[in-house]
Amino acid sequence: MARLLAGESLEGVAGATVRAGDRIARGPARPLADMDALPAHDYSLIPVERYFARKRRRQLDYISSTGCPFRCAFCADPFVYRRKWVAVSPGRMGEEIEGLWRRYRFEELAFQDETFFTYRDRVTLIAEQFLERDLRFQWTATLRADQAVRLGEETFQLCVRSGLDRAMIGVESGSQEMLDWMQKDIRVEQVVESAELCARHGVGAIFPFIVGFPNETPNSVRATLELIKKLRAMSPRFETPLFYFKPYPGSRITEEIVAAGYRLPETIEGWADFDFIGSAGPWVSRDKERLVERFKFYNRFAGGRETWPRRPLQLLARWRCRRDAYGWPWEKRLVELLRPQPELS
Repeated sequence: MARLLAGESLEGVAGATVRAGDRIARGPARPLADMDALPAHDYSLIPVERYFARKRRRQLDYISSTGCPFRCAFCADPFVYRRKWVAVSPGRMGEEIEGLWRRYRFEELAFQDETFFTYRDRVTLIAEQFLERDLRFQWTATLRADQAVRLGEETFQLCVRSGLDRAMIGVESGSQEMLDWMQKDIRVEQVVESAELCARHGVGAIFPFIVGFPNETPNSVRATLELIKKLRAMSPRFETPLFYFKPYPGSRITEEIVAAGYRLPETIEGWADFDFIGSAGPWVSRDKERLVERFKFYNRFAGGRETWPRRPLQLLARWRCRRDAYGWPWEKRLVELLRPQPELS
């Protein structure tokens, strides 16, 4: 700010990238700030009650940490945060969240951290803060499979008593070979253990998966689909969304495919048209995409709670998933005709 006020160049300023004549000048990386040194978020600046109404539930979002210490090769976080992580202290969190709860009376608190359960001792103190302050809400957060295993039964029970209701556990692949290649640093067995832990305590879980990596083998895709089916069968509160790999700038895999000839968008308009969710990359064959899209449809209906309106389609979907019978998907075409999916961009 001082340089701007003085009309001086920003070249060399930490965290700044500027044009210096005909070249691009990048300053050194800016270290992550101590979150306890930052002011609390001012929720009065947003229409909280309108958000509750649009969500159709009284859910409040809260960020308790910044960064991610892990090295997943498909993710931009290692590039953005340099595997650093900082967090709000449990005592401050307890005070802030109590004030927010008493003001807004939300029913669910969603921690929007990259990785909430990074340190078990911190998680324990946070759960104790909620219990000691008699804060009566449910909460949800991100949880790696290896973190769940290390967390242990006692700490997990404490979290449940404090209101833990749902966790997001990124899996990415059912193939251990693929997990090792993408440097996920978890094992398939840990995914199953984490699912068993959640199921035992009635905690819901979202297990995101990714397919469509460059040079991914049919066996890898098949292993992913099999693990998805196994997890869905473990609890009606488990969800297993399936996405296609997208080349985020800065990730190791993106650097590899760019070196091999793939071109990322080069304009703002190009990035605006870049579909981050809904479509496969050029390295995904039409047959593989067809299999994945049909599986996604039937897997979506195969799990979940049983209700009479959806029971006929649920039974058909379960039959197809058990037998991997995705040919002639007339149910899919009928549902998509009656309820067209919105375009993603």
